[in-house]
Amino acid sequence: MKVFKFSFDFRNWQIFLKKSSVYILIGFFSGIYFKLDFYILKLLKGEAEVGVYSAGFKFFEALLFVAASYNISRTPILAKLIKSDKVTFFKVLKKDFLFLSGLGIGIAILVYLFSPLILPFFLPGKFSSSLGVLRIVIFAFPLILLSSVLINALYVRQKAYSILLIFLLQILINFSFNLFYVPKFSYWASAYITVLSEAINLIFLAGAFYYYFRTNTK
Repeated sequence: MKVFKFSFDFRNWQIFLKKSSVYILIGFFSGIYFKLDFYILKLLKGEAEVGVYSAGFKFFEALLFVAASYNISRTPILAKLIKSDKVTFFKVLKKDFLFLSGLGIGIAILVYLFSPLILPFFLPGKFSSSLGVLRIVIFAFPLILLSSVLINALYVRQKAYSILLIFLLQILINFSFNLFYVPKFSYWASAYITVLSEAINLIFLAGAFYYYFRTNTK
């Protein structure tokens, strides 16, 4: 009978925690970034306003599985390509960027056009204003898809700390905009700020991508 001895390798655990801590922080701060408007809206306007905003936002949020699916399936491929074939790596990134931009814009336009016909069955009465919220925030969807491509590229380039910094800056920007505009325009401000924040996020990520890949993209 074999006797299994338990041993704690402190050095390996230290290395693991050091490498994984940045991803834990990214997950934590990205969660704050995506929910900050809800917190401020609840604080400044109350539960009723949050309910209207949340009802419309949830339909948009349900589409984010597309970005999650892309991240799960593409990251291992990109990580392998950046080490073995950088030419193909940039070709794949370009194809992903074009495909996801077309997909995102197409879905956004379809939701904008057809949601008034479908959503009234799901959002009756006092939540009818949620339809307007959805028709605004849906245009953040293609921006999120494009940001996913750049985030994956930065991950495999081992520049996770840059992504963390971007999310921290975005929390500050999002907080400032919501704090200033929500008292005047309620959830309409949060809806437009969601789209604006994703546009700013994409610009930051594009800048980081160019900075770290500029020698390869000339």
